[in-house]
Amino acid sequence: MLNSLEWWMKEETFQGGRSWKEERPLSMMISSGLPELSGVQDLKYVHDALQPQATEAEATIFFTRLIESSLGSVATKFNFFIHNLAQRFSGLPASDEAILSFSPKTYSLKQDGRIHEASIFTYHKRYNPDKYYIYVVRVTRETPDAAIFIFRTFDEFQELHNKLSIVFPLWKLPG
Repeated sequence: MLNSLEWWMKEETFQGGRSWKEERPLSMMISSGLPELSGVQDLKYVHDALQPQATEAEATIFFTRLIESSLGSVATKFNFFIHNLAQRFSGLPASDEAILSFSPKTYSLKQDGRIHEASIFTYHKRYNPDKYYIYVVRVTRETPDAAIFIFRTFDEFQELHNKLSIVFPLWKLPG
């Protein structure tokens, strides 16, 4: 088998004269025992799927269409659904662990009420020793209580954004 692989690698060349000899890591995996990569036909499949004869623009168009079509498939949507369920039920922190590093407690709709509006009220420039900004966020809830003011840094907003992106991967969040 290895002799036929070496022969095939000598015969195949990429556009620009690159040969499969430069793609050693993939070819070395044939002897690893992976059932998905067990012979020359598997290596040729990968080679053909990578579109080595295409220009960069053609390959970009090809892969963009391939990704778009896979995102619309039932299997991919089902896979996303299963992963979202797994993250929701297994990725939640323990009751004594904070969800966000800057939040000392977990808030709930039942206990704290629904947020009606949250907006940047003002900001303050600080130095410690480098310059950074503290944003003052005005939060009003549907309950008749007065608005509260929360102080957050950009890094804390970034952490919130990252956590929301993990919990809700299909949402298109700004940023």
